[in-house]
Amino acid sequence: MKNFSENKRCLRYISAQRSELFRTFAQRLAYELGVNLDEDIRLWVVNTHKISNNTHHYHHSQPLLTSTLTYCNDYDKKVNDIFQYEILNRRVLAIYVEQKLFMNNIYQLLPFEIDNILIFVRFYNAQDESLLYIGHFLFSQKQSFQKCLNDIALRMKISICSSTTFIVHQSQPKHNQIHQYESLKSSDFELLLSQVLSPCLSGISIIIQIVNPNQTDKENSLTTVDDYLRNLSSRQEFDVYHRDSLRNECLFKLFLPLKTSIKHVIQLIAERIEYSEEQIIIQKSSNSTLITNITTSTSSLHIGCEQKLRDLYPNLRITGTSPRKIIFKKLPFNYTELEHRRLFRLFVTNSRKKDEQREVQLYVRKSSTVAEFLVEIKQWMPAVCSENGSQQLR
Repeated sequence: MKNFSENKRCLRYISAQRSELFRTFAQRLAYELGVNLDEDIRLWVVNTHKISNNTHHYHHSQPLLTSTLTYCNDYDKKVNDIFQYEILNRRVLAIYVEQKLFMNNIYQLLPFEIDNILIFVRFYNAQDESLLYIGHFLFSQKQSFQKCLNDIALRMKISICSSTTFIVHQSQPKHNQIHQYESLKSSDFELLLSQVLSPCLSGISIIIQIVNPNQTDKENSLTTVDDYLRNLSSRQEFDVYHRDSLRNECLFKLFLPLKTSIKHVIQLIAERIEYSEEQIIIQKSSNSTLITNITTSTSSLHIGCEQKLRDLYPNLRITGTSPRKIIFKKLPFNYTELEHRRLFRLFVTNSRKKDEQREVQLYVRKSSTVAEFLVEIKQWMPAVCSENGSQQLR
């Protein structure tokens, strides 16, 4: 199950029995999310479809496959009957959870009609040469594509005029379910959404770049999304992890050249997690590819350093695996305090699962007393003082 709230997405696994009613599973899912099933979320089932290909020069013997989202409101069916394909034993099924967005000063679900399709939008930032996930949109297939683009700009609070240019790429299914982005013709933007997007299915992903006529010469010289996609082969794929996350899951991906500065990487992370870039460090260890690896020495790179991304991987020629991992840590203080602090590695045990243990790294003032040290741990680890925590430190 994946849920996608504004500007962030996360993955959760929730068990279900094939013979149980979908409503029973949906209520359990809503309880896990802490939301009201009937008022706060919509459920979309992920199904795989074959796509017909009209290109005469297509020589692959295997069919084109793509995933589409189907709005689900029939909760009285069994789980086994909801999906449009045979469910094998132990198969992981995918469901998207649409949640409320903050619009007009309140949190609300997007207006929905039965002919609406769900579109995921990424915005190309030419100054940073990076893609930023904006969120999801519901559009009627009978609406003009240009109107859809204008609505996206309005949500992003970007001013547009009659001379504004949109550069748009759509994710297209390729061989073996691999998706690539292809450019859409601007001359088609006045057509209906169903005529521009092919195939016009819920779950389609598009990339947009907005170019205004009043841009400066410096802004006009910046790269376009076409340049970004064309040069993607020269970039490396990186999975970004939060060092102290309980779930140990990839938060998002970055596609960057190895010559990218650590400063720029931290700026990209700070933008996505909405946290101060002065309070983020990237950890470099003797084995950076393993997030759970316990090492005797760990160095921290901050926004004031001069290192490049390639400096995170000392054995770059040997470990040619992709994607590589970038592991960052959020600090409750400015990185300039690091020189006055010492790194401590603590091992936290789950009182309910005695065999479950995880490592937490803290930077503690060198002049702290034991009492001050314990107080500071509570600031680093608020979960210790939560209702589910032990309320005690020893």
